[in-house]
Amino acid sequence: MKALLMAEFDDEYYRKLCELMEVVRIGWGKNKALATKDEIKKEIKDTDILIVEGERIDRDIIDSASRLKLICVARGTPVNLDLSAIKERGIPIVYTPGRNTRAVAEFTVGLMLALARHIAFANHLIREKYWLADSHIIHDEVNYKIDWTFNPEAKYNAYGEFKGVQLEGKVCGVIGLGRIGREVARLVNCFGMQTLGYDPYIDKENAGRWVSRICSIQELLKESDFITIHCSVTPETTHLINEQALRLMKPGAFLINTSRGAIIDEQALYRALKERWIAGAALDVLQQEPPPSSLPILSLDNVIITPHIAGATYEIMPIQSEMILAEIKRFLSGEELKYQYKI
Repeated sequence: MKALLMAEFDDEYYRKLCELMEVVRIGWGKNKALATKDEIKKEIKDTDILIVEGERIDRDIIDSASRLKLICVARGTPVNLDLSAIKERGIPIVYTPGRNTRAVAEFTVGLMLALARHIAFANHLIREKYWLADSHIIHDEVNYKIDWTFNPEAKYNAYGEFKGVQLEGKVCGVIGLGRIGREVARLVNCFGMQTLGYDPYIDKENAGRWVSRICSIQELLKESDFITIHCSVTPETTHLINEQALRLMKPGAFLINTSRGAIIDEQALYRALKERWIAGAALDVLQQEPPPSSLPILSLDNVIITPHIAGATYEIMPIQSEMILAEIKRFLSGEELKYQYKI
């Protein structure tokens, strides 16, 4: 048996995989650069098990893999696979749902704090020397005072300009109550926030375990101080956050997206931020990645944009490696697959 490995894989589990079969390693899992289509076709022709993370596996590649028996995808959903071509061949797909749940949830809360307290903007401005020329503290045993000497050309009085809001008592609206959305709700509860949830597919009787209240998306948009998005892209969710939705939000509200860029109408969001319909936004995902330098939203000072890194932690690698190795062992022994993706 031969495995073609194109996903990040923990060293311990890699050794265990090599004990089971021959392993050829290329692409993203080897040097953090995606393998080319020609490279994949060269190696996959005699591959039995494919383990992939970032590379696109299209019909042409599937047709080249005459021996392929199992595809393992180190992702929450196999969006990089040609599912129809794989279904025609009857090849089972296993994936790694929940592997980055905690990572994305923590990153989401980090963006929430950064927006609430203007952390990213303040950091940028002090590096640009828009704030202090110098400062010093006079301290003796009897008297204590701070003497701030401000740059007369400074554009910002930092203490006033960057006064933020606390999370305690605020309302967090969670759009999508899958694994990540539920974990975000659990984390923000620790800050004393109320949580609203919108998910048309959730079991409403059990939703109280995760959020204070299940409501319509209109209610969530109107009542939330922070809105965080955690749903997949479907025809129903594409541009779910459009101009109409943005105009329902509070002027002091913040929008956070760590799911998929297509869920937000970026042109509408640009207007909402520029004209201050809402206070700010934080986006880890965009419709085009990487974005063109001319993207209008990049010019705004009330939006944080990060390069799709919410799920990038060192802890994820052993999690996904363990899940995939366990599935391969089940497959080889003829057991039922635990994480088979239904096509």
